[in-house]
Amino acid sequence: GIELKLMDENIGFGNVVKGSRLTKILQLSNFGDVKVNFKWDSPAYKKYFTIVPESGYINPNSNLDLEVTFHPTEKDEDISCKKVKCEIKGGEPLFLNLMGKCIEPDS
Repeated sequence: GIELKLMDENIGFGNVVKGSRLTKILQLSNFGDVKVNFKWDSPAYKKYFTIVPESGYINPNSNLDLEVTFHPTEKDEDISCKKVKCEIKGGEPLFLNLMGKCIEPDS
Protein backbone atom coordinates (compact mmCIF):
# COMPACT_ATOMS: atom_id res chain seq x y z
CA GLY A 1 0.00 0.00 0.00
CA ILE A 2 0.84 3.68 0.21
CA GLU A 3 3.03 4.84 3.08
CA LEU A 4 4.66 8.23 2.48
CA LYS A 5 6.37 10.34 5.14
CA LEU A 6 8.13 13.71 5.29
CA MET A 7 11.29 13.54 7.41
CA ASP A 8 10.49 17.05 8.72
CA GLU A 9 7.08 18.65 9.08
CA ASN A 10 8.54 22.06 10.01
CA ILE A 11 11.29 23.91 8.18
CA GLY A 12 12.63 27.10 9.72
CA PHE A 13 14.94 29.26 7.66
CA GLY A 14 15.80 31.86 10.32
CA ASN A 15 17.02 35.26 9.11
CA VAL A 16 17.47 35.65 5.36
CA VAL A 17 18.56 38.92 3.76
CA LYS A 18 15.96 40.54 1.49
CA GLY A 19 16.57 39.58 -2.14
CA SER A 20 18.73 36.54 -1.34
CA ARG A 21 17.90 32.83 -1.14
CA LEU A 22 18.42 29.94 1.23
CA THR A 23 17.78 26.32 0.24
CA LYS A 24 17.25 23.36 2.55
CA ILE A 25 16.77 19.71 1.68
CA LEU A 26 13.57 17.94 2.75
CA GLN A 27 13.45 14.17 2.42
CA LEU A 28 10.26 12.48 1.26
CA SER A 29 10.30 8.73 1.98
CA ASN A 30 8.13 6.01 0.49
CA PHE A 31 7.94 3.06 2.89
CA GLY A 32 5.19 1.43 0.84
CA ASP A 33 5.41 -1.10 -1.95
CA VAL A 34 3.92 0.97 -4.80
CA LYS A 35 5.08 3.98 -6.82
CA VAL A 36 3.28 7.10 -5.53
CA ASN A 37 2.46 10.36 -7.30
CA PHE A 38 2.59 13.62 -5.32
CA LYS A 39 1.83 17.29 -5.98
CA TRP A 40 2.47 20.33 -3.77
CA ASP A 41 -0.12 23.11 -3.46
CA SER A 42 2.23 25.77 -4.88
CA PRO A 43 -0.16 28.78 -4.76
CA ALA A 44 -0.11 28.42 -0.96
CA TYR A 45 3.62 29.17 -0.67
CA LYS A 46 5.03 30.44 -3.99
CA LYS A 47 5.30 34.11 -2.94
CA TYR A 48 8.16 33.30 -0.54
CA PHE A 49 9.10 29.65 -1.05
CA THR A 50 9.82 27.18 -3.85
CA ILE A 51 9.71 23.37 -3.63
CA VAL A 52 11.53 21.38 -6.33
CA PRO A 53 10.25 19.09 -7.66
CA GLU A 54 6.75 20.48 -7.19
CA SER A 55 5.18 17.27 -8.42
CA GLY A 56 6.25 13.85 -9.57
CA TYR A 57 6.50 10.37 -8.19
CA ILE A 58 8.55 8.42 -5.71
CA ASN A 59 9.41 4.76 -6.18
CA PRO A 60 8.62 2.11 -3.55
CA ASN A 61 11.05 1.79 -0.64
CA SER A 62 13.02 4.87 -1.65
CA ASN A 63 13.74 8.46 -0.66
CA LEU A 64 13.44 11.65 -2.67
CA ASP A 65 15.28 14.86 -1.77
CA LEU A 66 13.15 17.97 -2.24
CA GLU A 67 14.83 21.37 -2.46
CA VAL A 68 12.90 23.92 -0.40
CA THR A 69 14.05 27.49 -1.08
CA PHE A 70 13.14 30.64 0.86
CA HIS A 71 13.41 33.78 -1.32
CA PRO A 72 11.93 36.75 0.55
CA THR A 73 11.40 40.05 -1.26
CA GLU A 74 10.25 42.36 1.54
CA LYS A 75 11.29 42.89 5.15
CA ASP A 76 9.08 40.83 7.46
CA GLU A 77 9.75 39.37 10.91
CA ASP A 78 7.29 36.52 10.50
CA ILE A 79 6.87 34.87 7.11
CA SER A 80 5.12 31.56 7.44
CA CYS A 81 3.06 29.16 5.37
CA LYS A 82 1.25 26.77 7.68
CA LYS A 83 -0.03 23.35 6.67
CA VAL A 84 1.13 23.49 3.06
CA LYS A 85 -0.55 20.51 1.44
CA CYS A 86 1.11 17.79 -0.57
CA GLU A 87 -1.56 15.77 -2.39
CA ILE A 88 -0.84 12.06 -2.52
CA LYS A 89 -2.64 10.22 -5.31
CA GLY A 90 -4.66 7.43 -3.69
CA GLY A 91 -3.54 8.34 -0.15
CA GLU A 92 -3.79 10.84 2.68
CA PRO A 93 -2.21 14.28 2.06
CA LEU A 94 0.97 15.35 3.85
CA PHE A 95 1.43 18.79 5.43
CA LEU A 96 4.46 21.03 5.84
CA ASN A 97 5.03 24.25 7.82
CA LEU A 98 7.48 26.77 6.36
CA MET A 99 8.85 29.70 8.38
CA GLY A 100 11.42 32.43 7.95
CA LYS A 101 12.34 36.05 8.63
CA CYS A 102 13.35 38.59 6.02
CA ILE A 103 15.90 41.17 7.17
CA GLU A 104 17.37 44.24 5.45
CA PRO A 105 20.99 43.98 4.30
CA ASP A 106 23.50 45.78 6.53
CA SER A 107 24.43 49.10 4.99
